[in-house]
Amino acid sequence: MENFKDRIVSDVLKLVAVKSLTGDYDGIAKCQDAVNEIAAKLGFLCSYHADGRVLVIEPRNKTKDPELGIVVHLDTVPYDEKEWSGKPLGEVKDGRIYGRGVVDDKAAIVLAMYAMYECADKINPSWQIIVGSDEEGSWIDMQEYLEEGCMLPKFLITIDGDGVQNGCRGYMDLELTFKRGTNTNHITDLRVCNGANNAVPGKAIMRYDEAIFEFNGKSAHSSIPHLGKNALVNLLYEMFYADSEFTGLFKLAEDLKDNYNARCIGFKNHPEVMENQEVGYTSVCMTNCRYNDDTITVNLNIRFSPQVTKGEINKAIVKICSKYNCSSDVKEFKMPAYISPKSKEITLMLEAYEEVLGKKTESTFAMGSGYNSALPNCAIFGPRFAVEHDEEDTCHSVDENRSIEDTFTFYKMLCVFIEKYYS
Repeated sequence: MENFKDRIVSDVLKLVAVKSLTGDYDGIAKCQDAVNEIAAKLGFLCSYHADGRVLVIEPRNKTKDPELGIVVHLDTVPYDEKEWSGKPLGEVKDGRIYGRGVVDDKAAIVLAMYAMYECADKINPSWQIIVGSDEEGSWIDMQEYLEEGCMLPKFLITIDGDGVQNGCRGYMDLELTFKRGTNTNHITDLRVCNGANNAVPGKAIMRYDEAIFEFNGKSAHSSIPHLGKNALVNLLYEMFYADSEFTGLFKLAEDLKDNYNARCIGFKNHPEVMENQEVGYTSVCMTNCRYNDDTITVNLNIRFSPQVTKGEINKAIVKICSKYNCSSDVKEFKMPAYISPKSKEITLMLEAYEEVLGKKTESTFAMGSGYNSALPNCAIFGPRFAVEHDEEDTCHSVDENRSIEDTFTFYKMLCVFIEKYYS
């Protein structure tokens, strides 16, 4: 590993130097070229799939059936360079690598390639590294990749989380549209400032007659809505006297006031513990909205418990439309993922974690959603350690960074797991 440190850091910086925001196809293509160049240098083969959206890296002397897969992504969320104290396109400073994608998820691409290279003499050449380009977006890359019918590895990990995670909640953006129910025209605007479908709104504004009402809250990720203060819900709740025009919308806000369990709007309630593991409940958060003449459309971001079925989801949507007198449109939909925490593969990851870090941990269930729910039989391993063993997460943040020491500690964990998996 010592022989690779400088090369790995250099190659991480090479990828981070390419601006490859989700949806920026030129940037994505340039970053794929950089990944391809590193892979070729290590003697690997690359192939393009899903109309060029997915890059698959394999050994030259591969066996027919891949046994292990590592799933990563090269697209990143946006950044405002003015807010950064360093360089968002990469630099090394005080023993740390800075740049957008260092944590999520470009360093993981490089670590995966070098780990397979370092373990080559100890494992069968039966693996794939699947590099996606739309993880921060709609996941159309993985949808099209699966539709191609490519042979998938027997077991996969995605390097995009905290420690060892054996599952994650599902995801749905459900748009509800409410029509004005009276001839009056008091409400003429409703909006969220800098709204996003996966974030608790921090500021919402309503125009009622000639008055403008503004509510401030606290933004948070929609997978953990209880950590925020929902400005949109609170605004609607406080403006109860205006509910005659959009009665169903105000009723919905009343039901969601300080309540994030989706059973309050018609979803089935499931146990929050499976196999002695906390998996949470199906949560709901009103995240975004738009006003258009005589309609208001709001987005509900819903995170599914692993026990939820598609049939339950469909029934819940019908109940919601009936109860709140609205129409619905599913914009994003991903089912939850779950692998038994007692499985052989999870056990091997936990063993590698303890062997390298010298600390014991248990697998957890992720409250957010990742590529592990896009592909079958896929778990999360790193690149961060378990939350209780790590520093504050800078993923998606200003000055995203990771210490070089921690980066290589995880790299060693990954190598140990790969060897254990094939032994």
